[in-house]
Amino acid sequence: MRRVAIIFTVISGLLLILGLADSLANYNPNPGIIFGNPNVGVSEGVTVLIAGGVLILVSAVMWIMALRKGQSDQRES
Repeated sequence: MRRVAIIFTVISGLLLILGLADSLANYNPNPGIIFGNPNVGVSEGVTVLIAGGVLILVSAVMWIMALRKGQSDQRES
């Protein structure tokens, strides 16, 4: 579980870096539609930042689960 949590943490960090670079550089400034709402326009950088944020939440939950699993294994020994 820890290996998967490490992999997800690294990928989410890379996504945040790429999303921040795209957002600051105004790459593809034409707003797209997100979540089917035409009133909310976002660029590609913001979309990648949203994906990175969701992935950070997932990796945080995985870290919590991995640490709890590790504590229970130590108690049984």
